[in-house]
Amino acid sequence: MKKNKNILVFVLILVVIFLIEVSNRDMTDWTATFNKEDKIPFGTKVLDELLPELFSNSKITYNDVSLYELLDTNKTNQTLIIAYDNLYGRAKVNIDFKSLERLIAWVNNGNTAFLNICGQVEFDTLNLGISTTYVFNETNKKNINFYNEKLQFDKDLKLDKGSYSSYFSTIDTSNVELIAHYDNQARFIKQKIGKGNIYISTIPYAFTNYNLLYGSPELAIKMLSYLPKDNDIIVDEYYKIGSDKSSHHLRYILSQKSLKWGYYTLLMTVFFAIVINLKRKQKAIPVIRKKKNSSLEFIKTISNLYLEENDNKFIADKKIKHFRNYLRQKLNLKANSFEIDIMEYIAKRTGVDVELLEEIFRRIRAVEITNDVSFQQLEQLNSCIDKFYLKVRNGK
Repeated sequence: MKKNKNILVFVLILVVIFLIEVSNRDMTDWTATFNKEDKIPFGTKVLDELLPELFSNSKITYNDVSLYELLDTNKTNQTLIIAYDNLYGRAKVNIDFKSLERLIAWVNNGNTAFLNICGQVEFDTLNLGISTTYVFNETNKKNINFYNEKLQFDKDLKLDKGSYSSYFSTIDTSNVELIAHYDNQARFIKQKIGKGNIYISTIPYAFTNYNLLYGSPELAIKMLSYLPKDNDIIVDEYYKIGSDKSSHHLRYILSQKSLKWGYYTLLMTVFFAIVINLKRKQKAIPVIRKKKNSSLEFIKTISNLYLEENDNKFIADKKIKHFRNYLRQKLNLKANSFEIDIMEYIAKRTGVDVELLEEIFRRIRAVEITNDVSFQQLEQLNSCIDKFYLKVRNGK
């Protein structure tokens, strides 16, 4: 009889756990934190990993104070990146008038600001007006493209997650360059201020984890390509919701009085059940292997493809650098020279034809001895190196 009661207790516990898991299974946290530590859809963990690849010559720092405290108007050659959603005042802190004045003075001295904000922001000082409506609907996708024909996509991109509802309703076109639009409304502009430039976008969600991994990463990368690649970069972590919002299911449960007491009751039940069944033999705990993280490979690929418009030399050098890193890490080989014995060694280790290796090294030489790399050279180099990777993966 006592044994049956113990079994009943465990059955009840399993039923409660099952109900909690079923109710929480699809509760993805769509909080728009824009925080570099957050891996949720609207965090910016992927952007944090992508920036060093796109701006390899820049020092990247993160800011946690207001612009009024941060910006030194005597400094130059800096780039400030801000991304947050202030629709209906949801941001933790918004840019105030004094901070905006300090920002304008800082840009005027020869710096660059990149503001990605949707919602209520006062840009009257810049003679800009923003109108806002709210959209959160997977089926209500918006067409996005650039005004510059050289940057235009073959077909309009569609972003399907987030509040892409703010647009510039008032613009002084004599002092503003229109860069990108969707639904024929300006969403990304450039304004010259003194010696510097200020870029303003109303589509900050293009830089979130969701859209960089599963949406349209080309849009964010082409937008970032407008920024100076040698400036020191300051990434804002102040003007946003922040990771202090509850993003874990347990935090939500503890924030609700009835759920909290239910949770405590469950813990007590589990505790007494464990005490009663101390003599039961513990089952082996299965080893859960860590899932392979392919995001870094993805980031390297897209950064190589869209790093700089027409900067073929820079892209080719990055491609060669990654190829040599691969040889060093996978084959323990520092391939700075191109003798036939080295090619034969690589061919033996990888199963790749010597002829393909000769072509790769020949094209590497051609790139390294010149500062002017044509698109055809870049395409041929990229093609033969990708062919090498493909053959290595296929074991041929």
